[in-house]
Amino acid sequence: MSSVSILWTLLWVFATAGEQTTHFVSFDAEGSTVEWVSDTKGRATLLFSVKDGYHIQVPNVGESAVIPTKFQLSSPHLTLDHTEFDYVPYTIRFPDGTVLQTMDGNITLSISFTKKEKIESQNTLEGILAYQTCDSRKCYFPRELVVKMDL
Repeated sequence: MSSVSILWTLLWVFATAGEQTTHFVSFDAEGSTVEWVSDTKGRATLLFSVKDGYHIQVPNVGESAVIPTKFQLSSPHLTLDHTEFDYVPYTIRFPDGTVLQTMDGNITLSISFTKKEKIESQNTLEGILAYQTCDSRKCYFPRELVVKMDL
């Protein structure tokens, strides 16, 4: 590899290093809710905000070139039963006629879950929101936002 190639590679790594750690989505733990509907079944309403000027992909994007937004539970004692994103779609129209629906602003995620075992010491719901952010010029590296709430 030539010294010019190495220099360009290093410049790219340093120029994009901040992009890898910047979060474009925030989780509102104070406004979010979680409740048990039976001894083993629970549900939660999780509130997220996308930074102004950015948007994230919808869960069922239907376009192979973009990464859909997904939520998964990381709590070993809980199983995710259902997820439903509630958002006002942000529509992007490309010059070739392609239309892409994305999410921006405030997003509500409703989930239902089941407790795998009766473990009294496990009192935290933990999950990961995996998303890809774009602005009007480009898309950024995929991110994961850790979500934690007391049960």
